[in-house]
Amino acid sequence: MNIRLISHRFLIMGMMIFSASSFSLSPFSLADTSSPKRTLVNFLYYSEIVIKHWQQETLDSKEAKQAYNQAIRTMDISLVPNRTRTVVLMERIILLREILDRFDAEALQAAPDNEQAQGVSYWRFANSDLSIVRLESGNRQGQFVFSANTVQQIPSWYRKMEALPYALDSRTDYYQEFLITPGPLFSKGFIYSLPSDFIRLYGPLPLWQWLALLGVFILSKLLIKLSFY
Repeated sequence: MNIRLISHRFLIMGMMIFSASSFSLSPFSLADTSSPKRTLVNFLYYSEIVIKHWQQETLDSKEAKQAYNQAIRTMDISLVPNRTRTVVLMERIILLREILDRFDAEALQAAPDNEQAQGVSYWRFANSDLSIVRLESGNRQGQFVFSANTVQQIPSWYRKMEALPYALDSRTDYYQEFLITPGPLFSKGFIYSLPSDFIRLYGPLPLWQWLALLGVFILSKLLIKLSFY
């Protein structure tokens, strides 16, 4: 999907959710975190771009890297372990997008914009523990981001909301696709060319990953025995 189509989809979604707001966004701009609503809108926009690049295996492109950095900029990742690892933060982006896409329009539209955010220190999503907070110290003081606790709770909230339908349109579950896909070691085309049983989840992993782990274990044992010779 090209960027024009992504932008078109985003604008349609934006008109449905944020009809009272007008934002100027482009793939190479900085994320606006001046209010809870702008943080939310910017996350939706940049996560849309980076997820499409991830699906197309083009995360090395300049546009994908910029979108990834701006999506992360809307989040407080101070409590995320190994936060320098792209895969951990990519998982958080996908999970948060999965959650937000299940909230109805009214819940998202309630986020305060600049005028309403005066004196506001945080905004909480309806009937949840997920919140956008104002940073009170550091280089980004005064900016609004998804709170560190929210980022920590994203996996558990995804499990709570996984069974709910998407608010705007029906699509495949990005996170289930994330669990199945191989990362840089193999291409998606190769994995999806395998029989369907190989990409079915068994516990936390698809069958092909369990077999790969078994293969690595057997290879390691052979190499250890070889080293004694």
